[in-house]
Amino acid sequence: MEKKKGKGNNGLDFDSMLSSNTKAKADKPKKNEMPVLNGLSDDMKSRIERYLEAKKEKKNAEADMKTEEPAIIEFARKAQDKNAFAGNYNGSYNIGGLVKFVTQDRFSCPQDEDVQKEVKKVLGKYYEEIIETEVSVSLKPEVFTNKKLKEELVKIIGSRFSEFFVTETKISVKEGFAQEQYKIAGSQKKLDDIRALLPQYKPSIR
Repeated sequence: MEKKKGKGNNGLDFDSMLSSNTKAKADKPKKNEMPVLNGLSDDMKSRIERYLEAKKEKKNAEADMKTEEPAIIEFARKAQDKNAFAGNYNGSYNIGGLVKFVTQDRFSCPQDEDVQKEVKKVLGKYYEEIIETEVSVSLKPEVFTNKKLKEELVKIIGSRFSEFFVTETKISVKEGFAQEQYKIAGSQKKLDDIRALLPQYKPSIR
């Protein structure tokens, strides 16, 4: 008996295979105009007024925190760098028993090939130790709308890989670089060069 065109060994065509593996998205509730709750007691009105006043004070306090935070971070970062170059690395500090300076072992890594060349220069022999590459593969969007490609995919997937899939590469910094960067740099100047190319996630003051 002749096989139906576009069917795989399991008797399903591409669209059937796709739908059988797809979960329907739940409908989002429609946004309606909010009803107004009137008839508030004096006590409730007072509570809401105090809440709004506290909210305003919080906003002002957050603005003050945002203004003062950079100077605190700079102070702690300089101490962290000095101690780390002396062989005593710490990812966080208690500043005067008042606030905590906390860093993350996470870095932004440029994906641009030309910038990666600069990263290789500044990291030198440590590049392979510090930088890792993850490769992911996804189906090209046009496969979903091209009947012929869908039929071919069901029949010969694997033999013409590049016609159906897009390969993406993500470059990232390995765990432990927060401390290793000091050994690699050896000096504040080179550390600044490294940070310009591989910026560490912003520290937090708690």
